Amino acid sequence: MELEADQPIDVVVVIFTVQPGGQGGWHTHPGPTLWTVTQGTMTIYEGDDPTCTPHVYPTGTGDVEATTNTHIHNLRNETSSIAETVVTFLLPVGAPLRIDLPDPGYCPF
Repeated sequence: MELEADQPIDVVVVIFTVQPGGQGGWHTHPGPTLWTVTQGTMTIYEGDDPTCTPHVYPTGTGDVEATTNTHIHNLRNETSSIAETVVTFLLPVGAPLRIDLPDPGYCPF
């Protein structure tokens, strides 16, 4: 894989541990992210989905999120076991890892 950026970037790798019933809150990222579930199961909800459809990711799966600054999502652990993800952020230099956003109102949680 080859990646090109038109500006300098920070590459940040973070391990997120989410307790049973925990969630990340509605947010976006200022740059692309690559993530993998390394333990347990994570469920993602998209902020632009009026049906609030869960996207379930068990251990060993993950996704790539392109940067849009409007990709609102919420990562939840809806199981009774700890879940963990490893996330690689490709960010403009000095940018935060995430930008918190208000609840879009489609999901009951």
